Amino acid sequence: MKNPKHYINYILIPIIGVLLFSIAAWAVPIQNEDAQSLGYENEWLQEPADGEDGVYYGTYINNGDFLGVFSGNDNEENVATALDTYFGYEYYVTLASKTEFEEGGWGPDKDYDYEIIIENQDLNDDGEPYSGTWEVSPYNTAIDFYTVKAGNAFALYGLDPAESTGSWSTYHLWVESIGNEPLGISHFSAFNPTEKVPEPAAMLLLGVGMVGIAGWTRGRLKKKG
Repeated sequence: MKNPKHYINYILIPIIGVLLFSIAAWAVPIQNEDAQSLGYENEWLQEPADGEDGVYYGTYINNGDFLGVFSGNDNEENVATALDTYFGYEYYVTLASKTEFEEGGWGPDKDYDYEIIIENQDLNDDGEPYSGTWEVSPYNTAIDFYTVKAGNAFALYGLDPAESTGSWSTYHLWVESIGNEPLGISHFSAFNPTEKVPEPAAMLLLGVGMVGIAGWTRGRLKKKG
């Protein structure tokens, strides 16, 4: 008879694995002052005067890897093209969720499988958010890429591993715009990679090829018989 401890191990190991995955999917939002020693988003919004502290661009910085600033709308096609440029090969993504800032509040422009919750915002003089935290709902749902949109451009960020919480700012867009006032966000979008759906012509060609192989194999079997 097997030792009961063996059965306990069979139960505990999968549970521990699930817990480790859950922990890996959650990232702590990064405050700007904690990132200065690393050189991230470290330009002053207000230079420090004698005996006074300076003001960093935002309370929070962007989680993940900065992949670039791109012009246009951050739809699936443009984000995929931006990833093609960055990685050097064809990439496909699906828009998982999007939340827009309008009239002092946040909300999705339609129904999505995920919800993005934006909190802890810094506001510019126009009442527009330019830094804050984000969280994906439902619990423990992770995303691989996100965009911060403002004006006629968007900044793209990659998360590896995929994450469920983090922080954001319009810092990289602000640097590109060479503005003085913190740049207010238009919307925040989340993306996940997806496989390309085969085109009908490609599927037809594959089907013809499979039929041809089947016929060739049947002919060889007859000859051998």
